[in-house]
Amino acid sequence: MSFVRPLSLVLVAALAVSCSRLETAEQRAERAREEAPERLAFDALTADQGPTLRLALVRPETWDPIELSMSDQDGVIIADLLFDGLTEATADGRLIPALASGWSSTDDYQAWTFALDTERISAEQVRKSFERLQNGAPESAASVLLSSVARIDVVDSATVRFVLSTPNAGFAWIVSGLPFSITDGDGSVSGRYGLVSDDMNRTVLLDEQQDEPVSVIIDWVVDHEAAEAASASGVVDGAVVPLAATVAAAQGVGAPVQARSIVRFYVLDPSTPALADLRVRRAVMASIDRAALVEDLPAPALVADSLVAPTTAGFAGGVCGVGCDFDAERAVLLLSEVGDRSAIRIGFSNDREEAFANAIVTQLGVVGLLAEPIEIVSGQLSEALANGWVDMVPFGWVAPAASVDAVLPALLSATSPANLIGSLGAEIDQALLAAAVTGDDTDRWALLQRGQQLALEQAVFVPVAVAENRFVASPAFNDVLPRADGSIEIRSLP
Repeated sequence: MSFVRPLSLVLVAALAVSCSRLETAEQRAERAREEAPERLAFDALTADQGPTLRLALVRPETWDPIELSMSDQDGVIIADLLFDGLTEATADGRLIPALASGWSSTDDYQAWTFALDTERISAEQVRKSFERLQNGAPESAASVLLSSVARIDVVDSATVRFVLSTPNAGFAWIVSGLPFSITDGDGSVSGRYGLVSDDMNRTVLLDEQQDEPVSVIIDWVVDHEAAEAASASGVVDGAVVPLAATVAAAQGVGAPVQARSIVRFYVLDPSTPALADLRVRRAVMASIDRAALVEDLPAPALVADSLVAPTTAGFAGGVCGVGCDFDAERAVLLLSEVGDRSAIRIGFSNDREEAFANAIVTQLGVVGLLAEPIEIVSGQLSEALANGWVDMVPFGWVAPAASVDAVLPALLSATSPANLIGSLGAEIDQALLAAAVTGDDTDRWALLQRGQQLALEQAVFVPVAVAENRFVASPAFNDVLPRADGSIEIRSLP
């Protein structure tokens, strides 16, 4: 299909509202359960359409992959169907061609050349799409990852070359992320799925490149409670449900929760008086009972022992080691070696972060560490840390690519805009540099994990929780797999 297929002009849509703005969440959920089977009458639509996947999603404000928030899973799913990148990271951790039929790099990994599927895309369209991304929000994760792109050359209509300012052996992995999908911002789509129809209630997509065309029908519901009801009643094959209902919804359709995407951790600033002593930072890590924090969350989660999610390609478990273990006795022993200590200021900017901060304040107090929560204006936690207003802040990472290449260098490199601390030491820099110049995925990922392990040993990061994806699929569609970024991979349909 051609890149120039027109999308609906209605890219920003007002969501449907409840019958009453005064009803409680429980009342809204009950109403959704009662109404779902009647309102989502798919059978008449799909009887003669061949293989079809039926989804219940909340319509996003945008599905432009460059503007879309990676935390908006409904938007991520439809954007991933409508737009493709140069490469694609599969749900089981492989890198395969997408709009690029092949790619290669120079020996020093400082220039990458992509051969394009010219029936779907041209080199000029790729160049314009990436330049649009580079000119977007400078603080976005995608812009951070593209900061080393010095030049984009159109070699010919079927070939584009990226010249980097520094080597990056994982560049082909990085551009597999959804934010790097090719788009012009005017509604043209580049994915395998084309838009058949679109209105405020229902959107129909079709992939004509299969031997038998595959349809995806999306019913736009009022909220995730309605999506959960649609899934439970069997009128859809997949839905994004409330986080708190993920496990129950999965059990209802007989399918496991298959993917996790968001890692929550704390950044500890070693330049502040309160945390300058490594022993204090290690005492903080030993004092935090992560299992208790996760247990009190209103949604399913796992205890994190890494800065990346378990479904991320290149992930290695256990890198945090005993340093992340809850051990109050060890914390007390470490603190006994330290003199006077300043109170630790823990930043927060919303109710969830405040609850975490208060819980950590209590846990630190048990071992004799004074701490206080400090409210920071939303979006200014990084600035607060940089200006010394707080000593530690929460951080959530939704990787824009499904490999550690898109996470660890951005967090750990002294030159990365996403690094909230600065230089973490020569040994970490050496590991990152070695990773940047080895073309073997296994070796590169091992080196990146070594850099992460060294950073965790410095106690400048405290992994806390891994939040689970909210997508639940019917067992009849076991080949619809959630990716680490929250989108879905459709391998085959019955």
